[in-house]
Order: sequence, then structure tokens, then C-alpha cells
Amino acid sequence: MPKSETPPSSLRQPTQAGPARRAWHLLVALAGWVLFVYWWLLVLGGVSAWQVRITALFLLVTTAVCIIVTALWSLHNLRIHRHRGARMRVRIPREDYSNDRLGRGVTFTGQRAAAQEGPVVEIRIEQDRKVYFAASPHPGGTRPRVAAEPRDDRP
Repeated sequence: MPKSETPPSSLRQPTQAGPARRAWHLLVALAGWVLFVYWWLLVLGGVSAWQVRITALFLLVTTAVCIIVTALWSLHNLRIHRHRGARMRVRIPREDYSNDRLGRGVTFTGQRAAAQEGPVVEIRIEQDRKVYFAASPHPGGTRPRVAAEPRDDRP
């Protein structure tokens, strides 16, 4: 990129807010905390000690469960790492489009790239396979309706 061009907005250096804006953010954050504490005092003043204990116990148990599950997941990942070793590259995804998720065969009529990148792609189900093909867009954005062919697999 020539030096005269400015970089795209996503590549610009981050800026820091000025002192007045930072002071305003600090004031808003403090006001939020004061309001939070005030509302909790209202809640605690309107409930019994038993309800507070049950709530505290629930929070402790929930926190413990989260920590245990996270630790087990981390140990699981460490075991995988010890078994397989460190990843040295990103996995290359398998690009096999010969069958769909239901096991039906998939075919592309014409050029495959046209069916993958075309603005209008038609998909037809013919017996036990799907057929993809690039279709030409019709003027005015409307397409003629195609009557559905009777299917053998309907009860």
C-alpha cells in the first residue's frame, strides 16, 4: 500500500479516550455500583435469614460445580495433548460432497464452480440423490413456478 493511502479502519491504531471522557465513564461506573449495592440492601432487608442462607448455598454449589467441570474438561484436554502431542498445523477439513447428511448422493450438473458460486442454484431431489445446478436468474426477480413431480416414496 502506498504511503499516501490511509489504512482501512480495522487496521488503525486504537485510541484512548480523553481525560473528560474517562472521568465520565468512572462516574457512571461508580453510580452503577452504588445502585447495585443499594438494591441488594433492599432485597436483603425484605427476606429472611433462611432465604439468604439457601441462596448463598445455591451460589456456592453452582460455583463449585462450574469449577469442577472446568477442571475436568482441562484435564481431559491435557490427556489428549499428552496422547497426541501438540498441534503443529490446523486441520484441513474434509471436503467430500458426494453425499448429503441423509446419505443421498449429490451430483452437480454443468460446472461445479457455477453451482457453488452462482447467484441462483436449483436443487432437485431425483429418486435417491440431490442434483445441484446453476440456473439463470429470471428478469424482474421472479421465477416461473415449477409443478412438483409425483414422488414414489409418499405413503
